[in-house]
Amino acid sequence: MEATVHNDKLACQDVCSHNTDRCTLSDMFLDTANKNPTGVAIRHDGIEYSYRELETKSSLIAASLRSIYVSSGDIIGVYMERNVDMIAAIFAILRIGCVYLPLDVRYPIERTARIQHSARPKLIITDDTNSCVLQNNGLTNIYSLNTNSLTDVLTDEQSRNYIAPDSLAYIMYTSGSTGSPKGVCIEHRSVENLIAWAKTVYSKRELSTVLFSTSVCFDISIFELFVPLCTGGSVVIARDAIDLIFEDLNGVTLINSVPTVMDVVCNSTCLPSSVTTVNLAGEELGINLVESLYENKGLERIFNLYGPTENTIYSTACELIRGQTTKPLIGRPIRNTNIYILDGDLSPVCDGEKGEIYLSGHGLARGYLNDITLTDDAFIELRINENLVRCYKTGDMGRISHSGEIEYLGRTDSQVKIRGIVLR
Repeated sequence: MEATVHNDKLACQDVCSHNTDRCTLSDMFLDTANKNPTGVAIRHDGIEYSYRELETKSSLIAASLRSIYVSSGDIIGVYMERNVDMIAAIFAILRIGCVYLPLDVRYPIERTARIQHSARPKLIITDDTNSCVLQNNGLTNIYSLNTNSLTDVLTDEQSRNYIAPDSLAYIMYTSGSTGSPKGVCIEHRSVENLIAWAKTVYSKRELSTVLFSTSVCFDISIFELFVPLCTGGSVVIARDAIDLIFEDLNGVTLINSVPTVMDVVCNSTCLPSSVTTVNLAGEELGINLVESLYENKGLERIFNLYGPTENTIYSTACELIRGQTTKPLIGRPIRNTNIYILDGDLSPVCDGEKGEIYLSGHGLARGYLNDITLTDDAFIELRINENLVRCYKTGDMGRISHSGEIEYLGRTDSQVKIRGIVLR
């Protein structure tokens, strides 16, 4: 399908070429660990783990996976409790050129079984307790991990395998508007683009201690893990964002959440005074929540972010000012991202007019796993300034405001979300 688009005014101005020598998540993590070996990488249940400890754990797991004939490009599921071993397993998968498939132990086992049937991973890494859960429910190819029994590590040469930037990094299953889980395939370079953008928007102080509170099956978790751990920051593991009400999370500087969850938190407690920045995404944001958040001591910045899983988490960003009284907008495209507002004939609408949001740029997914038809329906080519550009049809409606920022106007279908999770 082709269409001619003449209005390219929302094209992101910060278009940079990728550094193809260091554009994979595994190399970015290793570079960070080598530069900051004694720095705190993970904090969980009052215990701190250095970058050296996390790197060593991931190296042990990676060598173990290699020993059982896992090959580059294999899909490997991770069905583990939220702890340092889970994060080490994720980086181990990436280090040997495999594809990370997140599976949440708190999700219904039926959903995990459907994802396994669809993705057909080479194996699922788990622990002893959850191994029994998987086996008792008929799941196969289970690899029960005990990091205390591992002794072999990867050599330096094996750790620097120079995976191509366009290799798959992870497959994130999302129901979207179809009601059936579909696997979104994201490449290393797409996450690298997100990390590069984050480094230009957030200070080192803001990224120094990031809360990991989102389900691994929700794409915000990619930001919470990879942005800090590829830039020298620390990750604080929480069961979920509601733990802000019950746990001592002092020291956390940046929180990602969906508005409904943050609203519960705001009505129940104050944010730790260390929190300077809150990112909100996944749902439409109301101005009352923004006002409530800014009442927290120490909070300096709130961002309203928008983006589907199919475009690597965040596609637009808008910093909301203190005392703002107007409806929060979703802002402008992030680094190397273009947005087009089109009508039903795939022609650009005028500023202020309603249309469907289409996305293009470095964040676009490769497509949906094992579903060419669905991929071809959602990812289409548009003719833009005499060039064919691959775009994602979001199903979201929006318009360009008088300020040049984008206003979100709901869905074209009956998609329903609860706490940012798509139900149908």
